[in-house]
Amino acid sequence: MTHGLNLSAWLLRGSPSVVALGVVCGATLHYQFGSPWISVLCPVVVLMVIQTLFYWGLYRAVRQFEQRSDPRFAVVLAGVYGLTLGVLGMWFAGHLGIVPYTVLTRHYVRFSVLMIIGTILWYLVASLWKSRFDSK
Repeated sequence: MTHGLNLSAWLLRGSPSVVALGVVCGATLHYQFGSPWISVLCPVVVLMVIQTLFYWGLYRAVRQFEQRSDPRFAVVLAGVYGLTLGVLGMWFAGHLGIVPYTVLTRHYVRFSVLMIIGTILWYLVASLWKSRFDSK
């Protein structure tokens, strides 16, 4: 699936979508929610850094799957990615005044627990799939 690409070529292919994501998110925060451009800069940069790290992790996950047919690293990566984006998204929404902090404080823990439980369950499913694949 990496089609013989090295890490730098893989990241170069993903960089246009990272930039597009940053522009769309920044424009949405500015035009839809009225956040000043200077306030939007930090969340957008954080999002772009997280997305770039996710692409790096995806490269590793695809390589691992190609070599060992093991999807578990990808499952954990997706869970950590979703948890990170969710918690940081809530924090930035509160920081920018889009959502009141009182609403967010009720949902941080619930969201985190559900993401962790979901990741563990999918990890178990991936482990069962892996053990079934290895036994054949």
